[in-house]
Amino acid sequence: MGRKWMYFFNATWLAVAASAALGQVLPQLPPIAEGQEARENCLGLLGFLPVMNHPKMQVLSRSDDLYGPRGNALAVNAVVALAQQGEADALFTLGMLFESGNCFVVGNPDLMTAQALYREAAARGSPKAKARVRP
Repeated sequence: MGRKWMYFFNATWLAVAASAALGQVLPQLPPIAEGQEARENCLGLLGFLPVMNHPKMQVLSRSDDLYGPRGNALAVNAVVALAQQGEADALFTLGMLFESGNCFVVGNPDLMTAQALYREAAARGSPKAKARVRP
């Protein structure tokens, strides 16, 4: 195997391994709450989180669909998609969503899931997540 193929193989293997590890951290989402109050709570929280600086989220924030009947699902799924790519700010944001419970039908905080997401985000360089990780 040539050197170029060896680099390609190693890079591909590392990407697959990182993706598999991330899959163990990303939780299954509970049903997403909709309705005016839920939208205000969820989108109000998201608006202050660092993931909103991501170009994809900036485009989404200007979409009328975000403020429609499925706006929370659109926003949360966009954050999940970025988290699946290993974006530290998105992982931190998901942690905040689970900690608050604001975007989900259950409405209860899930601190264990939030902490797992904070740890992963901190490992990927998020200073805000590092500040929220509990021993």
